[in-house]
Amino acid sequence: VYEGIEKEAPQSKRHKLVNPYYFCRVCDSEANIKFWDEIYRYLDNHYDLSKAKKIYINSDGGGWIKSGMRRIAGVVHVLDEFHLEKYMIHQSLIIQKIIILIISMVIIKLNMMKMKKNIYL
Repeated sequence: VYEGIEKEAPQSKRHKLVNPYYFCRVCDSEANIKFWDEIYRYLDNHYDLSKAKKIYINSDGGGWIKSGMRRIAGVVHVLDEFHLEKYMIHQSLIIQKIIILIISMVIIKLNMMKMKKNIYL
């Protein structure tokens, strides 16, 4: 949990979290429910949630996180920068393969059309 991100120093390229508080657990599904309840209690005890415009969860989108999001009303999931970049690279590779496949199919079709125009004896 954090309240924002700011530069470490005025001229710095590095950033830091504002008022971070960390939670860490290894849980099965039942313990996961308790874990998210603990997070909610922390939020409720430290913030006036009725005045919160948005609560964002930055993550890789794992199932345990998505299930926990159902425990806290009004949260919005946002892929963290690392995983967003990873997924975008993966998707761009898939798109490249599709484009190569389409181009290959067009070339094959054009060659077949050329062959039909020629007469072979």
